[in-house]
Formats: sequence, C-alpha cells, structure tokens
Amino acid sequence: MKKSENICDLALALSVAQSEMNNPQFDSKNPHFKSSYASLASVRNAVVPVLARNGLSLLQDVTTTENGVTCSNLLMHKSGQWIETEGITVFVDKQNAQGIGSATTYARRFSLMALVTVVGDDDDDGNGTIQIREPEVKKDLFLEGKIKECKTLDELALTWKAIMPAQQKLLADAKDQRKKELS
Repeated sequence: MKKSENICDLALALSVAQSEMNNPQFDSKNPHFKSSYASLASVRNAVVPVLARNGLSLLQDVTTTENGVTCSNLLMHKSGQWIETEGITVFVDKQNAQGIGSATTYARRFSLMALVTVVGDDDDDGNGTIQIREPEVKKDLFLEGKIKECKTLDELALTWKAIMPAQQKLLADAKDQRKKELS
C-alpha cells in the first residue's frame, strides 16, 4: 500500500465513514453456488455517498494484462491526503468483451469491499476455500494451462500469487502427480 506522507485527516474521515456504512444489499444470485451477493452497483451505492459525506473520494484504476484484469484503488481526502492499494488481479476465463467485463466487475467489487471493509457475499464459514466444486475444477484446469504459458519467473510469480489457496493446492497436487508419472 502506498500513501501520502501524512494520513491523519484521511484516517479520521475513513473511521467516521466506516462507522456510518452498512453492508450493501445482496441484490444478485450466483446460480452455480445458489448463493446471494451484492452487485458492484449495490456496493457502490452503499459506499460512495458515505465516503463523499466525509470528504473522501475514490478512483478505481483498472488495467489489463495478457492473463487478467487488475483493479487498484486510490482513496483521497479533501485535505490532499491519499492511500493507494496495490490491487487485486482476476484472471479472464474468455479473452473477449464479456470475459474482460466480468473480470473487471469482479475485481472492482472485491477491491472496493476490501478497501472499506464491507461484506457483500454470503458467509460460507471458509468452506469455499476447502471444498472443490465442479465450476472451480474447470477454472483450475484453465489456470493450470495459464501457468504452463508463463514465459518468465515474474509472470509465474504473479500468476501463482493471484490464485486462491485452494487452487494452489489443487495445482500443487497436479504437479506432484505429474512428477510421479514422469519418474
């Protein structure tokens, strides 16, 4: 995280804003997991007006790479103080407008919720990180292919860092299995 030299006014304003914020409305359904979540619009509607009332504004910078979309946040205070997050990277499943749009929305929504500490998903008590469901397996196979496409150690490190622990375990198990097959 990067920040201005002094963030005292920003920290105070953010503290007040967070005390006024409510979690966004769960206005969307995930048909694959039969769960509810807050859309980007719902998160924005719950967060931005409260930030603005407290002299805070937000910019979300979205960049694309060969493999995904990264969203970083710049939170600014009317005093000129600021905080910038490194960003969250979401891999793009399909290299088309729908795939990039979906990954962008996901990255913006999750990075904004993390920045201001609101919750916009059903609490699964951590089960999502340990249970492998059919859609995740398909995505993991996609990511395994992306890892094989990495040309440099930096690309590999970024790819590995961006995937979830459950996906890392699945890929590590696949790697171990492949090693056994090659022995």
